Amino acid sequence: MQPVNDIPKITDINRTNIFNLTLLIFLLVCLTNLSVS
Repeated sequence: MQPVNDIPKITDINRTNIFNLTLLIFLLVCLTNLSVS
């Protein structure tokens, strides 16, 4: 039963990682736009 209980935790970690990645990409795009302009 432990693996089944661990699955939600893994999905939560993946969600936070995806959210952080999107934030980083957004910041990078903003920085590149500022540098170009």
